[in-house]
Amino acid sequence: MLVTSWSTDHGRTGSKMTVIAVPNAITGIDAVSLADDRQLLVCNPTTRQPCTWEPRSPLRAAVSSDGSTWAKVHDFDNARAAEGYSRPAVNQTRDGLTHITCTWRGERIRQVGIDL
Repeated sequence: MLVTSWSTDHGRTGSKMTVIAVPNAITGIDAVSLADDRQLLVCNPTTRQPCTWEPRSPLRAAVSSDGSTWAKVHDFDNARAAEGYSRPAVNQTRDGLTHITCTWRGERIRQVGIDL
């Protein structure tokens, strides 16, 4: 379960937290507001409890135009579920590409750039 809060004054205050319909088993997430006013969320959409190192797959990128309803953009390496991806970080560069980094099995860092 994930919750969200929104700010209209650059983070000085925020709205009341609300639950969004994105499964998450107590794993790291990251999100960014994109240049086109959509949001991109990167997470491990699983409900397995308790969360263990394996499997933490897929690592999912999802977009939203309202912050409540999320559509899958891509699942990274879903077929290799035993490999485990965690600790995502996401940002968008001036050229419009969105870059996602994460750890692989806690051993290596993986990076991918996508054009949404």
